[in-house]
Amino acid sequence: MRFLASHGFLQRNRPAVPLAQPGLATFRHFLATLNSRHRKAIKRERREATAAGITIHWLTGKDITEDAWDAFFAFYMETGSRNGRPYLTRKFFSLVSDPWPEDVLL
Repeated sequence: MRFLASHGFLQRNRPAVPLAQPGLATFRHFLATLNSRHRKAIKRERREATAAGITIHWLTGKDITEDAWDAFFAFYMETGSRNGRPYLTRKFFSLVSDPWPEDVLL
């Protein structure tokens, strides 16, 4: 965190990913924290992705190539554009994985 702060980035004081919060050991625990409408939506999206043959690959460390970051950045821009204005740059994603390669998961 100090690395990013020293480059002018704001620091987050709580986990961005709900699963990283204490007491949420599994995806099922995470779902239990949501209201019924959100639980149903997430379950439906997962069923549709499985039915469409979509697979998920977890990348960490050296497996995260610049091509993977390019794809991730495209997803980030698409999602961010729908929900506001994306503010992170493509360069940010390459920089963030440099000091902590095994701590980043795509």
